[in-house]
Amino acid sequence: MNNPELPFQILSELAGQEEPTPATLADITAAADILDETDCREPSEDRLKALNVIKAAQDRVTPKVYTDFCLAGLTLSPEELPAIYDEYPALYWYDRTFSKVLAGVKEEVVPEGKTVLWHVYNMGYVIKTSKHCFAIDLHHRRAEELVPYLDFIAVTHNHDDHYTERFVKAMNREKKPVITNFFANANYPMTDNESGYFKGPERTFELGDITISTYESDHNPKLRRFMQPVEFVCGKEPNACVILSSGDTCNAQQLKYHSPKLDFYIVHPYVGLKVDEAANLLNPNVTLVSHLEEFHHRIDQWRWTWRQGYEAARKIWNTGHDAIVPACGDKIVF
Repeated sequence: MNNPELPFQILSELAGQEEPTPATLADITAAADILDETDCREPSEDRLKALNVIKAAQDRVTPKVYTDFCLAGLTLSPEELPAIYDEYPALYWYDRTFSKVLAGVKEEVVPEGKTVLWHVYNMGYVIKTSKHCFAIDLHHRRAEELVPYLDFIAVTHNHDDHYTERFVKAMNREKKPVITNFFANANYPMTDNESGYFKGPERTFELGDITISTYESDHNPKLRRFMQPVEFVCGKEPNACVILSSGDTCNAQQLKYHSPKLDFYIVHPYVGLKVDEAANLLNPNVTLVSHLEEFHHRIDQWRWTWRQGYEAARKIWNTGHDAIVPACGDKIVF
């Protein structure tokens, strides 16, 4: 980016504290318009100020408020939503950005050789190529709406902010593969049919022209081998886009990929992993700093702010590698 210090000049330094002035629904609508019109690869002053407005609204959403909202899922009627949005404008933005991704997934015609990523929420991304559409770590109140458009999904680990049970069950009902180390799904290659799923130290298989490789890593000192990092090679051409999500892996030394190069690395930067070490080890073209402003977590515990996302990005920039901090709804093209 042209001015790497700009995010720190604009984004609030508050972490684990509520913003003094909550944002209204009108404020959030205006901020969302700005985010829609700007590019996460070039974080302008207007975009960063809009993120501060979004954060002010996000701080008002407690884990209980979010859990109740998410669990209600698609049972919430159009008549109920305006009152919820008015009280918690961040939830309006959360739903609005999902609608933006859903429209993009439906309408985007991806030429051969290109790959499109949409950031949905937390560490959730939808990836579309000329032939396939799939998702990694997709958690959202409305996730089931994407089922008709997805060929398969993958989940890095068994924590609620990385998947939605209704969604994976809906994928299963449609006999669409759910690649995970914990969910009882018997519709993808190399499955242990007796247990309903397969948990192995390392796997590689193909779905269409997508090659998927998984292995094991640690979430933290207590949850050893709990994670399933996932690598996607998005086509058979030599320069096909390669994406790695390490989920909540805490140890950079455990990370790897099988391809000659890595285009996108999706990282949680505040789970013990050293992002600069990961950048030097993996040498990705772009690191996508994710797992920010996640509503399951209290604002004084594990709800990492936009500013903290840029602090992680700066550590990566200092290694000479590229990093961006996408917001929900952002589209990134390979």
